[in-house]
Amino acid sequence: MNPYQGGQGQSPYGAPPQAAQPGQHPSAGMGQMVLKTDYFFMQWVLLFVTPKIKINGHLYRKPWGTHTYDLPAGTYDVIVSYPYLIFGDCSVARAQVTVYAGYRTFVNYNGAFIIFMSGSIFVAGQQPMQPAMPAAGGWGQPQLPPQGGGGGYPQR
Repeated sequence: MNPYQGGQGQSPYGAPPQAAQPGQHPSAGMGQMVLKTDYFFMQWVLLFVTPKIKINGHLYRKPWGTHTYDLPAGTYDVIVSYPYLIFGDCSVARAQVTVYAGYRTFVNYNGAFIIFMSGSIFVAGQQPMQPAMPAAGGWGQPQLPPQGGGGGYPQR
């Protein structure tokens, strides 16, 4: 069975992952998957193709590089490949990735040197997510410039 073929009606993988709004810190039940897609530098022709990233059956087309996905905590089926000329999907790699709440999970994909072989995908590790940064003057308080002239220097 081709992992990119969907069934009739509802996806067998469940609902699509819900992303947090830009600049918003994910809730306590959320985590992040940071996926890096790469290829051997002598395969420069791959600059002209866009990798296919499939997370629990939902297809994302992202350029080569590092991309972050905000996901609810859980285990995800991740499939990465790329189209090449008339050959369809090349260097297909698949992994089960567990995303933990409050953690960032790093996943690396490398296309195979020979395009007809399987690519490699692995979990590179996890790290705790940092809390949202406070406003300039502290939590919720804007920082105001000092009153008076002199640019903050003592007055004589």
